[in-house]
Amino acid sequence: AEGAGGGEDEDEDDDVEMAPAAGNQAPHGIVVQVLSLGAGSVRLSWLFDWAAAPSELADEAWAERRYEVVQRMEENGQEIRHLPTAHPELLLQVPVGHRYAFSVHAVLVNTQGAGAGAPGVVWSSPPSASASADLRGRPSEAPAAPAPPAAPAAGGR
Repeated sequence: AEGAGGGEDEDEDDDVEMAPAAGNQAPHGIVVQVLSLGAGSVRLSWLFDWAAAPSELADEAWAERRYEVVQRMEENGQEIRHLPTAHPELLLQVPVGHRYAFSVHAVLVNTQGAGAGAPGVVWSSPPSASASADLRGRPSEAPAAPAPPAAPAAGGR
């Protein structure tokens, strides 16, 4: 009797479809690391569950999974550039002296007929939450290194 009951429970579990969590419809977990304040080196990374993309498009042979990073000036919200990438990580060089906001879209690109022009985006996720990088400081403003300890007094009888 226990085996029959256990089989029914397994059948019920098989009928449950797991959908992506509502919060993961957009790229998430975006991290911005300032690698070098003086050089303006920044690394971005993020997560995205491609199960959130419409399967009728994502499963097509011509559909290529990519990301588009949007960089804005945080002071005025002005879009500076859109950066396409195939990987969920991007290294950038940005001008120092500003504060930047970054957001990410996952996109499906139609690669058919790429010779006739640029491939077209056929689907885009909502944007990720913004993440900021503050490059307004100057390396010369860093605190001075502590002075070395004084040498012990010489002599002593």
